[in-house]
Amino acid sequence: MMNNLLVIRPSELLNKKTLIIGDVSSGKTLLTAYIIGEWVKSRSGLDITIIDLAPRYGSVGRGIDEYIDVGHLRYYSDAGFKAPRLMSRNKLELNKYIYDNYVKAMKLFKRFEEVPTDILVVNDLGIFLHYGDTDYLDSLFELPSTLLVNAYYGSRISRSFSHELDELERIRIERLFKIMDVLIKL
Repeated sequence: MMNNLLVIRPSELLNKKTLIIGDVSSGKTLLTAYIIGEWVKSRSGLDITIIDLAPRYGSVGRGIDEYIDVGHLRYYSDAGFKAPRLMSRNKLELNKYIYDNYVKAMKLFKRFEEVPTDILVVNDLGIFLHYGDTDYLDSLFELPSTLLVNAYYGSRISRSFSHELDELERIRIERLFKIMDVLIKL
């Protein structure tokens, strides 16, 4: 029996829009970090911005900086991101975390807009999409020549009071499929 192997050539992702999706703990951030590392090694990634929205809660929401040294890159993050479905106890708390995350994410996206780079990487985009719409992202994602984004696209962290959020996030992720050149599903 033959295993399905995913062969990623990071150099082939330059000048393209790439979306990596998968369930929780499927390796989205690890693959993203690998690609960034390869770009940096080949000197292709020196003009790079990483916007890291990962909530870093328990065993989910790993940050890019947990896998590679980001000291020489433009790295924007906020330690205050929450994992809404996992951390909230009810719908009211869920909605508060969603909105707070959106505000934090917008600040990071605005920093990129002020000084865009050729390469933009976004870790854990779903955190933004819980509240923010894809119309804004359509214009933001036109700024860099290379885009690498990952997002949760699964079912393992659903809660009884998060079904509306689960559906909204899925719809918004699927809208992004249309503007991507490469879709990698883990």
